[in-house]
Amino acid sequence: MYSRGNRVLTDEELRNYAPSIFATEPYHAVSDRYRFLPTIDVVNGLRENGFVPVKAHQSKSRIAGKQEYTKHIVRFRQEKDLQAVEGKEVFEVVLINSHDRTSSYQLMLGVYRVVCANGLIVGDTFSKIKTIHVGDKNLLQEVINASKELISHAPQVQEKIQAWKNIELTPEAQEAFAKSALELSPSTIQIAPKDILRAKRWEDRPEENGKRNLWKTYNTIQENFIKGRVIGQAKNGKYRRTRAIKAVTADVKLNKALWTLTEEMEKLLTK
Repeated sequence: MYSRGNRVLTDEELRNYAPSIFATEPYHAVSDRYRFLPTIDVVNGLRENGFVPVKAHQSKSRIAGKQEYTKHIVRFRQEKDLQAVEGKEVFEVVLINSHDRTSSYQLMLGVYRVVCANGLIVGDTFSKIKTIHVGDKNLLQEVINASKELISHAPQVQEKIQAWKNIELTPEAQEAFAKSALELSPSTIQIAPKDILRAKRWEDRPEENGKRNLWKTYNTIQENFIKGRVIGQAKNGKYRRTRAIKAVTADVKLNKALWTLTEEMEKLLTK
C-alpha cells in the first residue's frame, strides 16, 4: 500500500501504510550486537528537525511473524516544501530501514516531480549514507545529521536536472536510451522501446519534430517502469501488461540505476 501527497502523514496513516515502522523490538533472529532504534523514533526526531513524512510503504514477507519487522521506506520533505508548485521539483530525504537485519538505516536524496508525483531517487553521485545497527554511537543523531547533509546536495542536483532539461534528444537518441533502460527492467515481459517511451501525460510528450529533452525522456521511462501497465509480450507469446514495482528493494535499485544511466547519457551527448 502506498501513500503520496503534499501533506504530512499522521502516525495512524504511517501505521496503515508501513506497520513495521512501529516495531517495539527487533526480529528474534538478530544478533546481540544489533542496535535497535524503532523507525518511529527516527520519524519523530526528523519531525523535530523540520523534516516531515509524506510517503511510506513496506515490503511483504512470506515468513510467518516477520511482516511487522520487514524493510520499509519513508520519504521526508522539509516543511517549507510541503506546498509544492506544479512543474517544479521538490527534494526529499528517503529513509530505508528494517528491524529484521535485512537492511541498515539507509538515507538517499529523492526528487518529487510535482507534475506527475513520481518518487525519483538520485544515484550515488550525490551520496548514499548508511548507518549500521551495531556499535555504541548515537544512531538517532547519526540519521538526523545524515539527513541534513543529504539535503544540502539539493542545489547540485537541481543544476543537473536543469542541464538535462537543456539537452534535446532526437527520436533515434530516445530509442537508444530506451533500449539501454530496458536492460534494467526486472520484468520478464518483452517491451518495445517505443512503448516504454510512450508518455502517460501530455507534458512529457515529444515536440512536433519528435525531439524531447533528456529530463522528460528519463521521467517517461521511469514512470512507465514504476507504475507498470506497459503492454509487452510474455514468454508464452501472449501480450501482457507489466506490473507496478512495489517492493522497496526493487524500487530503489531501479530508480538509482536509471538515474546513473541518464548521467551516462548526458556525458555522451555533451562530449
